[in-house]
Amino acid sequence: SMVADYILETYGIHLVQSRTTRKKRDEADTGHIFVSEAEFDSYPKEDIIAITNFGGKRYCCLHSDVNQWANTYVIDESGLKFLKSGYGYRYNIFSIRLLRPEEKRIAQVGKERVGRDAGKFTMKNQEFDVVIPNVTDSPEDLFNEVDLVIAKNMLYL
Repeated sequence: SMVADYILETYGIHLVQSRTTRKKRDEADTGHIFVSEAEFDSYPKEDIIAITNFGGKRYCCLHSDVNQWANTYVIDESGLKFLKSGYGYRYNIFSIRLLRPEEKRIAQVGKERVGRDAGKFTMKNQEFDVVIPNVTDSPEDLFNEVDLVIAKNMLYL
């Protein structure tokens, strides 16, 4: 999410907000449109272009959420596979995997959350267009890598 926010702020690339049935963690919780189970169920199936279940909560994106020029979307592997297989013909999908060592993820989000996510990341690095190792604690280092990826791949934007 931090990288998606950076791309929005730096390049003005639209950040798609996932629609989710999970509750807000706190008032500063952004990046999602929080909806009820009933509202989620009301979305027409033909409008849903990415859907997944993560941590027992549902997440999706609708065609109407997508900007025609370029978008950033934070998504798990299941949702990415759904999006690519169902809509790769309609959207130019460029996927970036951020790799962070487990001890650094635990320090950042806690052992419980990292444990909950165990086994959910099974795609091989080769299945992504770009893999960025995030091994330092410096957001600037990570953002520099993102800048290089965007500069190198501007044809996708």
